[in-house]
Amino acid sequence: MPHTPGPWAVDDEMPTRVEAINDEDELLIRPIVAICTGFGYTHPDGRRDDMDNARLIAASPSMYEYIKRRAALGDNEAITVLKDCGLAESVE
Repeated sequence: MPHTPGPWAVDDEMPTRVEAINDEDELLIRPIVAICTGFGYTHPDGRRDDMDNARLIAASPSMYEYIKRRAALGDNEAITVLKDCGLAESVE
């Protein structure tokens, strides 16, 4: 399953938006996701939660690489995570 390679970062000016950036000069390569807020429901911690979600999404490429390395070492939990995400081919 191809994906936009990392690093990904939270946009400083729009902290609910995640972007792929060039690792060398941190220039924007492309937007990854924007966390949508609202839809008629406002949680008291909504904005903070949205920013936390964006940071978690931005960390995904690093987490994926770590899990992939653990799976290659035979870590069964890491293998299960990759299989559950439909990324079993990255185990081999």
